[in-house]
Amino acid sequence: MHDPIGAFSRIRAFYLSYLDTASRLEPADIREDRRKLLMKTGTLCTSPLLEPLPSWETDGRSFEDLVSEEGEDAVLASLSPKARRAFVDLIGCGLIDRDEHGALHRPYGHQVTMLKRGLRDGQAGIVTSGTGSGKTEAFLLPILASIIEEATRDKGGWPKPKSGYLSLENRWWRGQDGQPMAKRNHQGEYELKEDIKKGLNWDDYTGYEQRHNEQRPAAIRALILYPMNALVEDQMTRLRMALDSQNARDALD
Repeated sequence: MHDPIGAFSRIRAFYLSYLDTASRLEPADIREDRRKLLMKTGTLCTSPLLEPLPSWETDGRSFEDLVSEEGEDAVLASLSPKARRAFVDLIGCGLIDRDEHGALHRPYGHQVTMLKRGLRDGQAGIVTSGTGSGKTEAFLLPILASIIEEATRDKGGWPKPKSGYLSLENRWWRGQDGQPMAKRNHQGEYELKEDIKKGLNWDDYTGYEQRHNEQRPAAIRALILYPMNALVEDQMTRLRMALDSQNARDALD
């Protein structure tokens, strides 16, 4: 934040303006006395509390440097050249921001450390750092790199999905009539339609399955646990941008 004191003053002014509108006092001198009272520290709000923090130290290398890095001690040593390129292309679709020139921002030191440890067997990692230090990227980078490594192997890599994998026909949640198999009841909860309940036999179900036309081996490759707070929504938005945006799909193709 470039102007914390100014932001504090503007927020306080908004509250005072709201009070003058919602609970207007007359005459004007009484209204002004109330405003002066509310402006005193400790009445409406306390004084701003500022905690200056130094900038987090970057690793010094760019992601492009990590792609071309050689040797057994290289951060991406376990990835093939093809996987390295695909990894950097993918994280540039929403996970890592770009500067004004279109280049990916350089990673912080703890992000590179986590990436290196996460790509090596038996090396767990714990990141403890402040808000805005890139902890989300720190744990997602090795996960995405591992998935990309598996997907791009010359032997045992993921086959390309069959035609129609992402088409509108692949609506596995719909019945044979093309309509959703569930609807909301009067309580707002989803439940199966009555005609489907009566004749439903999962052994004979011929609707599209969720992995229809998918050919990669089924597996749980990562499990992410979040506390129940507002952070989850922001994280989910970032994950969708990084993995399911049009740019991400183009990179994965």
